[in-house]
Amino acid sequence: MDLKFQSHIFKPSERSIFLEERWYLLGWMSILLFFLFLILEVYWLALSIIFSLSVVCYGLAVSRWNTLEKPNGSFPLSLTINLRSIQIGDKTFPMNALKVTKLSCYDYKGRSTMGYVFAAQHPMKSNGTWNHLWFVHERKKYSLRFLIESEPHARQLIEIKAKLGIM
Repeated sequence: MDLKFQSHIFKPSERSIFLEERWYLLGWMSILLFFLFLILEVYWLALSIIFSLSVVCYGLAVSRWNTLEKPNGSFPLSLTINLRSIQIGDKTFPMNALKVTKLSCYDYKGRSTMGYVFAAQHPMKSNGTWNHLWFVHERKKYSLRFLIESEPHARQLIEIKAKLGIM
């Protein structure tokens, strides 16, 4: 029986990455304002800023407690990995014509992990898209993120990885 892993390529959304970075920037700006008002001895304003930041962070952490992380991206192409080839969409790369430099496949949908809202940490379930495949084919480097649907699928890919001798 030929081992076969099927999934989808994950393409992160540039807009969602920008929005996430903007939230961190607003958090750091709030902390800077807190220290500025402390230096200026406007204590009530400094305390209201730090209180508001804490309420927002911990409120978001509680609302996201043990929920499935949103993918924040799309799944444009299919991915199939077996002992003979890697297929991405309609393009097939034979294993004897490529060099897999790294294959990380530890993450799967529903895996328990920790999420953060600025300084507040909370338990959550992973969306399974933090898996990476790097390979070289005809001197062109490919770097992909992909989805693993469940723990049995992760074990299946780990078995393929072991048979191919990939790190």
